[in-house]
Amino acid sequence: MPRKRARGLLAALVATTTVLAGCSAGGDAGLGTADKPVTITLWEGFADGETTALRDMIAKYWTPTHPNIKVEVVGDKNAQAMLTAMSGGDAPDVVMSTDSESPALWFHNNAILDLSDLAAEIKGDLDAKAVPAARAWGEQNGKVFALPFVDYDWGVFYNKELFKQAGLDPDKPPATITELEAAARKLTKVDAGGNITQLGWLPLHDEWSAINLGMAFGATFVDGNKPAISQPAVRDAITWDANLARSYDLKKVAAFTSGFTKGDNPFALGKVAMYIDGCWQATMLKDSKIDFGVMSIPASDPAHAGATDVGTNPIVIPRAAHNQKAAKEFAKFMTLNADLAGDFSNKISNLPHLTGPLTTFTTDGPTKFLATLSTSKNARAWAPVPYARMYADQLAAVVDQVYNGGADVGQALDKAQQTLTDQAKQFQ
Repeated sequence: MPRKRARGLLAALVATTTVLAGCSAGGDAGLGTADKPVTITLWEGFADGETTALRDMIAKYWTPTHPNIKVEVVGDKNAQAMLTAMSGGDAPDVVMSTDSESPALWFHNNAILDLSDLAAEIKGDLDAKAVPAARAWGEQNGKVFALPFVDYDWGVFYNKELFKQAGLDPDKPPATITELEAAARKLTKVDAGGNITQLGWLPLHDEWSAINLGMAFGATFVDGNKPAISQPAVRDAITWDANLARSYDLKKVAAFTSGFTKGDNPFALGKVAMYIDGCWQATMLKDSKIDFGVMSIPASDPAHAGATDVGTNPIVIPRAAHNQKAAKEFAKFMTLNADLAGDFSNKISNLPHLTGPLTTFTTDGPTKFLATLSTSKNARAWAPVPYARMYADQLAAVVDQVYNGGADVGQALDKAQQTLTDQAKQFQ
């Protein structure tokens, strides 16, 4: 699953990858043989349990048919650690990025290989089998530099029991913003002192909730390769959400949400009725014993129905990789093997990046819904540009300024637009 992005990391990434532009390409030990196998090193960002599952998947699906190429998996690496390794003399052969956004920056700064030839070789399979939205994270200016591997997307999780208590039909959740607001008000409870005791809709709380609500209002976030954070759809989304929160007093909303122990999910405690989160929550919430459902984010217009950001765990090959031929063979296999995609996605609460196993990899209803949602006509990569990490930081700053600092939505977005426009110039 994707991790929370570290603030301030982008500047370090830009500085590091700029240095890489002058480094020499790696060597190649070929594909090896059964008698003399070659060993490639894979760095990835999954946590311990997920890394163990990945090793198991490689042993189950890859090793029996590729005895000539051994794979050493090194997990729990963040983007900065990956960049540091790429800039040194002992780069990994394959990297599975910790997020969707970093590889475009790496490619812009010549840190990773152009995989256009490999992508052309498997284009027929990718076109026929891969979830379209996630592929955009590995493409830039007509070139392919990353291949998709297990995806994730976002939806609205809602408490069915609280719906029933409020006289709402849990089998017919809101589909429009108007219906969402009406439901949120019915589901919000306030005591005699005006203090919130139950919140119908959790306001925007980070960049990812802002991104996905914005998409439900029709936001595209980029115009070509230029940032468009101040576009009307983004303004409308944040304004609607902020106005709903302000109607209950932002300070009281903040007091309510901050009243939970750090790490507690108020939805899992039955105190919030609806909120935006990623597909992995469909598994994590099972321990809460909450009777919950999942819906697509209600849209401001039917034309935006089913909108969601689709991310992936992109597979890239560093320029300094020592075993590039074997690395490409491995990357191709990991991208195209449907059984592995379904099996691994089920184990780590992500979604297959291939359409074949989308309806069969799990029996869990909410997860199946989110898997299908990843192929919606309005499912897409929110900002597949080299400065996407900078963009995410600016969105997080806007959310903080509006909800914690009382800033005007339009002014906060205009300021972010100017900052991003200046930052993006280095990538034009």
